[in-house]
Amino acid sequence: MVGEGEDALLYDPSGGYSECPSRECYNNIEELRAPRSSGEFFQYPEFNWDDYLSFQLWDGPDVQIIEFVVPRVQAEKIKELIFEHGGAGWAMCSETVFYILKDSGGIFNSLDKKIFFREDPWNFREKLIDLHYPKRGGVISGAY
Repeated sequence: MVGEGEDALLYDPSGGYSECPSRECYNNIEELRAPRSSGEFFQYPEFNWDDYLSFQLWDGPDVQIIEFVVPRVQAEKIKELIFEHGGAGWAMCSETVFYILKDSGGIFNSLDKKIFFREDPWNFREKLIDLHYPKRGGVISGAY
């Protein structure tokens, strides 16, 4: 997600997020959901953060939220890159988000691309955690 409040944009490339039509479906995967396609972005109020998080947790508890505070100019650049790129191919969510963040600059400049393999969600998550919580002592990351 990029931005806050009415400026928020949720990016779900190569995803399958569907919106709950009622509160009953948040914790019930069998409940009817309004299909939202795949690889979309949603501008506020087209998405509900709690619903999106619930949708991700249906796959299992291996969900981690990592928040980076970036300058408004960079946030706008990220949105611009999202609009330019659009969706992603099957199983290319991490790769797509990796390139959008890397191309936005700032703290994400230091993201290293694998040479022979595409980015997978678990490796990409570790890269983001390393940016957020640097392993070297005494250095405050650009995430703050």
